Formats: sequence, C-alpha cells, structure tokens
Amino acid sequence: MKTAMLKCNVRMLPTEKATSHISMRNSNSGGLSLGTLNFTNDLNKIDKSNNNWTSQHLYFISDRDIKEGDYFLSDYGSFVLRNCEGGYSEYPSSLKDNKKIEATSDPSMNISLIPQSFVEKFVESQGEIKEVMIETILLHDLRGGEPEFETVVNTRKDNTVIIHKIKDSWTREEVIELIKRNTERLTNQWLSNDIEWIEQNL
Repeated sequence: MKTAMLKCNVRMLPTEKATSHISMRNSNSGGLSLGTLNFTNDLNKIDKSNNNWTSQHLYFISDRDIKEGDYFLSDYGSFVLRNCEGGYSEYPSSLKDNKKIEATSDPSMNISLIPQSFVEKFVESQGEIKEVMIETILLHDLRGGEPEFETVVNTRKDNTVIIHKIKDSWTREEVIELIKRNTERLTNQWLSNDIEWIEQNL
C-alpha cells in the first residue's frame, strides 16, 4: 500500500458541543486547558464552572480539492460547512479560498479524528502547533473498467489520523535520493548535470 504525507494547518474554533476536550479562556490573555466546561480532572486544575471559558474543537485543514460531501472551513475561516448537492449547507460561499477539513476533534462530523494525544500536546503548547503532516494512502478502483485513483487520509482502527513530525532538515543521502527519484520520474535515468550538481553542492 502506497503512503504519502499531506501537510495540514491546525485551526481551532469555538463550539457549544459537549464533546470538546479543549477550553479557551475568554480574555485577552488567552490560555488553553484540557477538559470540558464544568469538569475537573488530573489534567485540568482550572475551575471552569463560570463563563470565563469557551469549549473549542480542532481541525486539520488542507488545500486539497473539496468534493461533494466534504466538510470545509469557509474563506472567512470561522464557519464549518459541508459541500452538498445543490450548493453548500448553511452558508453560501465560493470554494476557491476555502480549506478542506481532513480531520477534527469533533466526532459528530463522522470524519477522520484527531487523536487525543495530539489534543493534549496542542494544549501543552498553548496553541503554538500550527502545522502537521498526516499520512495518506492511494486507493484504486477497477470496477468501472478504467482504473480510478483517489488519495484518502489513512487512519488507525479507532479512526484517528496518523500524524508525522514535519521534516525541516535532510541528510546528504536523503537529498540525493530525492533528486534521483525526481529525475527518474521525468527521464527514467540519471542526467550527468544532476550528478555534477551533487558533487559540487552536497
């Protein structure tokens, strides 16, 4: 099974649903905490029995095409919508600047879920995690005669996405392998100028 990485941005939006495990302080000072409103446990030492906190849900969003049935964030970035037959549910908008929702901490949406372990890390960082890499797989369907391919988010048995650390450095050997793969994809052979560039720059 062929896998690939998909870079997503992490967004957090307020919610009134009791399924959220993140709360945000309603003040200019901000602040995130684990646990639903009016709930206290070992991970949550803050009393949120008043109106100073708002529940939040997380979303992994990407620039991939938004197909019928997909959820997405509006171009205003503050509305969760669904692309459905005959238009968009709840709010009319152009798909051009909208972002597809690949995963969420909201189980009621019935799509891939963000693991609780990431939710805890996100709160620990106080919302400083802005991007993630999630694993995707390539599926093909031969039932129609002609093969059709589709890239979908890969999930565990509990429907949570598989998150990988964003890579920001490479070894010399890794760079050579990337150049080789790209060259062979285009020409099916190494080119002499590629080898010369490697010798001069790596």
